[in-house]
Amino acid sequence: MNFSQVSSLALWLNNPPPGKAVLCHLSPIKALPLSKSVLRRLRVTVGGKTMLLPVELESGNYLEMNSAADCKVYGPKGELKLEAKPEGEMPALKPGNNELRFACEAGEVNARANVTVISEGPPLSAAP
Repeated sequence: MNFSQVSSLALWLNNPPPGKAVLCHLSPIKALPLSKSVLRRLRVTVGGKTMLLPVELESGNYLEMNSAADCKVYGPKGELKLEAKPEGEMPALKPGNNELRFACEAGEVNARANVTVISEGPPLSAAP
């Protein structure tokens, strides 16, 4: 492994119970070679409504979207690459379970993306 090529390694333990011990086991962590790729025409669908993110994400880049007016692509070191304007209606979460779908075009590679959704406001609960 060439350590000069590693940008980061993050391990997270989310929502541990307050005041209680937590036991965590880790399997071996392996460094896999990175195949450079570009994701295009990113689409997020919630509740049958699809929003297109007209950007190209190169390997290591990431997109943060806080609203339709605040959508930015950052490079691997956190540098702002561009500001984007989503197309289509911004999907909204509804009370109860929500199905979210992510799709994109990636060319000839079997590309992967990590999608994180964070909601704001009062908790959504199922309708009575």
